[in-house]
Amino acid sequence: MIHYYENNKSEITLVLLHGTGGDEHDLVPLAHDLSQKYNILSLRGRINEGGMLRFFRRFDMHNFDLENVKEEATYIANFLKEAKKKYKLRTLVLLGYSNGASMIEALLLEDTNLFSGAVLLQPGLLKVDIKFPINKDFKVFTSVSDNDPYLPVNRQKILTNALDESYDLVISRHNNGHGLTHSVMHDLRKWLNVHM
Repeated sequence: MIHYYENNKSEITLVLLHGTGGDEHDLVPLAHDLSQKYNILSLRGRINEGGMLRFFRRFDMHNFDLENVKEEATYIANFLKEAKKKYKLRTLVLLGYSNGASMIEALLLEDTNLFSGAVLLQPGLLKVDIKFPINKDFKVFTSVSDNDPYLPVNRQKILTNALDESYDLVISRHNNGHGLTHSVMHDLRKWLNVHM
């Protein structure tokens, strides 16, 4: 899998998953802005949608190709198991934006034991009947907005309720649509410092 790796000799590695149209370099500045101390393993999605890279196929804004989602999640999980050995990584924390955050939902359905935490920035909802394995020790941070066109309020409630039922969840709310805010970054830094 095409990826970018940065070794900062840390116990913790941020696994970055970009949004639609990004690549393996897209979220690296965000990771640096959070902290210079973490290792970075940033992945490139394998799906090409009209020239834009993604982590899985979709039919429209809210309907995803779930067979392809599972196939790509399995591929990524297997890649991360190998990367963990290759780079001698210890603690993996997922961090994804938009399409990458939705892929994290699929990865959590695959194998939570591979990771020590997850950050979902402006995720979509994979499916309306989503239910995650219960692990209340697992730390999850998500940012959501009540005016995000990719996650309307009714779908947002389904996702946040499912995450909250299964994990130790922190939610950062804002009103900046599908974008991120300084308040989200502040909340995320605090969450990383406390839990990671």
